[in-house]
This record gives sequence, C-alpha cells and structure tokens, in this order.
Amino acid sequence: MRCSLEYFFYRSSYKKKVVISILISAWWTTIYAQSKYYSVVRYNDKDFSFLKNDTADKDFFNPIKYIKLNKEGNSYLTIGGEFREAYQLVKNENWGDVAPARDDKNGFFWHRFMLHASLHYKKSLRFFAQIKNANAFNRKGGARPTLDRDELSVHQAFVDLNVNSFINLEKHALVFRFGRQEYNYGWGKLISVREGPNNRQTFDGGTILYKTGKLHTDIFYAHNVSVANGVFDNKRINSQKIWGIYNIVSMPSFYKSAIDIYYIGSARDSLRLAQSTQNDRRATVGFRLSTQKTGLLYDWESIYQFGKFGKQNISAYSWVGMLGYEWGKSKYRPGITFHTGFTSGEKNFTDNKIQTFNPLYPRPPFPLGLPLGPSNVNATKFEVYFKPAPKFKTSVGFYEIWRNSSMDGTYTPSVMPLRTHSSQNISNKALASLYYIEGEYHTRHLTINMEAVISPAKGFTQKTGAGKTIYYLLIQAGYKF
Repeated sequence: MRCSLEYFFYRSSYKKKVVISILISAWWTTIYAQSKYYSVVRYNDKDFSFLKNDTADKDFFNPIKYIKLNKEGNSYLTIGGEFREAYQLVKNENWGDVAPARDDKNGFFWHRFMLHASLHYKKSLRFFAQIKNANAFNRKGGARPTLDRDELSVHQAFVDLNVNSFINLEKHALVFRFGRQEYNYGWGKLISVREGPNNRQTFDGGTILYKTGKLHTDIFYAHNVSVANGVFDNKRINSQKIWGIYNIVSMPSFYKSAIDIYYIGSARDSLRLAQSTQNDRRATVGFRLSTQKTGLLYDWESIYQFGKFGKQNISAYSWVGMLGYEWGKSKYRPGITFHTGFTSGEKNFTDNKIQTFNPLYPRPPFPLGLPLGPSNVNATKFEVYFKPAPKFKTSVGFYEIWRNSSMDGTYTPSVMPLRTHSSQNISNKALASLYYIEGEYHTRHLTINMEAVISPAKGFTQKTGAGKTIYYLLIQAGYKF
C-alpha cells in the first residue's frame, strides 16, 4: 500500500489522480453516514425495546440490544459499540509549514473503539455509560494527545430522570440529565461531537430536555472535558464552560423544514487571538432554517456574538448558507449544491472592539487534511453528487477560501493562531483553493469512507510560509453495533 500511495500522490499526473479517485470513491462512504438504527450520538440510537414484540428483525446483535430485566419488559439493558479504523496520508501538511520531525510522507493509522451500555429502569430512569480507546500508529513525531490518543477513558456517564413517570404532563415530555455527555447541535458549527478527529468531544454538566408537539428545547450548563494520555484520567476543564438554551421547531408541512433558535453563553480563560491573550466571555445568539426534503435543499444559519475579551467589547458574526437541488425521482438521484460562508475577523487593532469569531467547540469546517478553522475565513463551495444505489453516494466539488479581514490571521478549529497577521500588512486575502472527491457507502452496521483532496496555497498562505500544495488521502472504515 505504501508504494502505491506514494505513486498516487508524488508521481502521478493531476489527471491520473482524479481518474483513480473517481474509480475508488464509487465504493467508499462518509464518516457521517448512519443507519436508522444507530446515530452519530449513540444515546440517540433507536429504542430497541421494540424487540420485545418484534420477531421479524433477525439482526445478529439483537440479543444484546434488548436484554429483559423484569417480567413486564419495561426494564431492560442495551449494549452497543463501534470500531473505527482509518489510514491518512498528508503531503505538505499546513501547506508545507510543518516541523521536520512531523513531516510525514508515509501516512499513519487511526484506531478507535467505543463501548456503551444503556440501562432503562421502567420509564423513570436511564443510566448511560460509554468508554473509549483511541490511538494513532506510525505517525511521525508520535500521536497527538488531544486529537489522536486516549488510552482508556470514561467518555460518557450520565443519568436521565423522566419527570413524566412521576407527574402527568400529558403531551409534554421533560427529562433531567446529569453527568458526562456529548452535545451535537445543528450544523455542528458551534457545539459538536467533533467526529472527524480520532478523539470525540464531551462535557461534564447538566441538561434539561423538553419536548412538546413540534418544539424541542435543551437547556444546558457544562464544562469541556480534557483528553489525557493515561487510563481514566480525563478531567473537566474548570476554566472553560458553556451554558444556554437551544430550540428546534419542526415544520413538516413546509418542505420538511426546521427552525433552530438558540443562545449560548461561554467563558474561556486565556484565549489567545492575534492581538493578545485574554479571558473570553461571550454570548452567542443564532438562527437556522433547514430542510431534509428531496428536491429543493437549503440550510441557512446566522450567528452573532457579543461580550468581553479582557476589557474589550466583542462584536463578531458568522453566516453560512447552502442552496441546492436533488432530482429524487431520477435513477441515480443526482444533486447539486452551492455553499457559502462569511465569518468575521479583526479589522482594527487600535479600537476597543474584538471582531474575531470564536466557534467554541465545532466540527472541522473543511476536510481533515486542512488545519484551518472558521475564524476570519470566508469560503464558497460547489458540489455535485449522484447516488447509483440506495447505499452509495459519490461527490465531487471545490472550495475557494479567503480571509474575511486582511488585518487578522487564520486559526485552527479550536481557535489556536495558525498564521498570525505580520507587520508586513499583507493585503492579499486569498488563502487556498480546495478540490475534492469522496465516495459514500453504508449499511446497518458498516460505514466506509474514501476522500482525496488537493489544496494549492494562495495569496496570504503563500506569502507567510512555504506555500506548497496539500495532498490528502483518507480511507476509513467503521462498524457499529
């Protein structure tokens, strides 16, 4: 494999790379693909109590999905888990600006295993626990603690108290949740499980979940959890916390649309931005309109942030949108989408305002081969895809990426400065282009993904570093049960 991959990236012509990618990608799947049984957030898996009376479903894992604990069958245990194995190859990481000790030309492997148990006591209580093991092998310079490696940890451990079992709320559902838990809201632009990297993200805190009719509301307060190298040594970060309310209103009669309206408060000590390092206290308010209906596709989100960065006032924004169309009645269900996004950066270092957007705890906005986060970044994306079979999808597309403000630099997804604004006052806002092809395949248990990316540096990226072209390949397989 090593020889063939080196040939693919280093010796093949551009046309040959694209042709080979197309042929391979027809058989591989995306990391976010999921079946109707298993969710990205595993505590939201299908309720397997249906197996109490359903004898038609003959899946191999059914004996551990519904383990009856009492005569009535309303107390039961569900056991599940997942493997994820991946190979990644990055040539010219960070457009060539990487320490020689980490300049990896042979690629490396990711491994992750997660096991969980969900115990339901009648309709009143639920106990959910999940452990995780993750590591990277053959990575030059070693595995990165936060992103790659976690020897063994309690990833989630919480209890749900169903108020409806004690009080008759009729058409209202109310649950109190306490403990270590994942959050995954909306597009994942602000708070997500961070599924792309090897180590997922989790929080220690409490959540109130309320649902009635077409309204679903979460009220939460939580601290981010650090990832350490040892066994059961992950701890909450007291200097980082979030709180807020997230509302989703379903509108099935209007193109199967949904409206998200939310407020998120956040506090983070010693946040480093381009101009200085200060305590960051900000409020984030947002509105999102999206649809899941075949045919006209759209997803629009507007976000505004205000608060204090040290003694300076915060005024930052982000706006992202997608518009597309899928021909659902056609044989191969082809589709086309156009995405655009604008996220603010610092425009004036001498005033009393901070305009750099803080994405909090997002999913990576670009393919994993790019270290770039959304702060001070504008981008457009164009994609076409087709689905030759119900379980297959192939996509090809490109991005154009540039800075929002020429006065600010660029950042990683976790808001670590990537390329700082220099005294040269480089006015060129261009950052990079990105061309990709990916394939998708998934079944009830299996997910497989292949992605190939080429990203030539432009403008600011060229002038502040080596300015090389990134070549990235991901081959990934996951199995859920």
